[in-house]
Amino acid sequence: MRRLNVAVLFFFLSGSAFGQTLTITQFLKSSLNDVYFKSFDAQSTFLQSRKSFSLPLIDQLQFRYQDNQFNNFQSRYGLRVDPVNPWHAYRNNQYYQGVQTLKVLEQKMVLKKLLLNRYGQIVQYWMATEASDIVYQQRLIREKISKAYAAKAGSSGFNPDKYIETQLDLLNKEADWQEAELKKEIARQEILNATNSTALQFDFSELISIDRINQLISSSANEAEQTEYQLLIQRLAVAGKKLNAEKSDFNLGFLQAMYNSDRRLGDTNTMGLAFGISIPLPGSNKENVTREKLNQLERQSDVEKFKSENSAEKKNDFLFLKIHLMHYQKVDSLINTITERKLNTFSALANNYDPILELSYEEKLIQFDVLKSKIKKEILLQYIAYLDTLDKLHERPLVNYLSKNLEAIEQ
Repeated sequence: MRRLNVAVLFFFLSGSAFGQTLTITQFLKSSLNDVYFKSFDAQSTFLQSRKSFSLPLIDQLQFRYQDNQFNNFQSRYGLRVDPVNPWHAYRNNQYYQGVQTLKVLEQKMVLKKLLLNRYGQIVQYWMATEASDIVYQQRLIREKISKAYAAKAGSSGFNPDKYIETQLDLLNKEADWQEAELKKEIARQEILNATNSTALQFDFSELISIDRINQLISSSANEAEQTEYQLLIQRLAVAGKKLNAEKSDFNLGFLQAMYNSDRRLGDTNTMGLAFGISIPLPGSNKENVTREKLNQLERQSDVEKFKSENSAEKKNDFLFLKIHLMHYQKVDSLINTITERKLNTFSALANNYDPILELSYEEKLIQFDVLKSKIKKEILLQYIAYLDTLDKLHERPLVNYLSKNLEAIEQ
């Protein structure tokens, strides 16, 4: 009854159940509707048009007026054109074309992080639900033990100290279960808040088994270049293009058409032409070039760091996952063995049966379920982390790697 009351309380806290419900696959797919993820679409669309970044043919256009004697009789007019540096224009185009590719890779990285976070939230809620169920089973056993001791009241076998002890244990288990339910609700609310949904419809029976995980990771690792590595390489390339653009950013010179108007009697109006060539001085753009060179060196160090750390990270993720899988199998095998011995033991004691003894035995067995659940959580988190290092989570079309049949998220 108390469990029902807590469930009803959580129902009202989380809002109406008649709103939008959310499945696991829908939750993962919601990554594609994330505001930050979709913002890259607008950026890419903007950069696809060369008009967005191509430099014009003319850098500056000036109208000039000159009056030599301040008498309005002799005036000169000029139209000066400063053409854009063609090398700078070309390298500027290269830079922004590199930025286009960079934006595509950055969007992939955003999707990678969004999915990794959502997978982690699903695992947390899944394991919180399982932990709550285990604590509830412990509470039920403590309740049965308490009733069994109470049934002995008035008999020679009644132990008041044991009875009070069981009552205290029952209260502690009740508090443990309420705390476990609260953790589960917090995990649930985090998922709902991430998608503005009002109810979850997570079918945990359709989720992947530990044996299935063991089968999936037995395949060889993906040797293709990872998105993060591609991103770092592209950032390095873009930094180089930006450096080249800064080095070529100098004025070539000018071309000027002149008109001379002489209003004095007998003089005539004349036309003229002038031009100049700029001689770039070494270091005139040194500040910008130095800044971009430092940025290029930093991007180069990022690439080298990733190359040195990623291989070890991938190998460690795999090894830790295998260790947890072997540990899980040992615990599972041990539970089966002890359960079988329990049946044989209490069958032999049929003539001298003590319900308290059997309930205490079951309570001890649940400790193995607690251990098994903790190992399972580590396996699931390590499994997701391993798939992330292989760039599987955001590989298109997207797949739900927590479903037992690897359900497609998008067609």
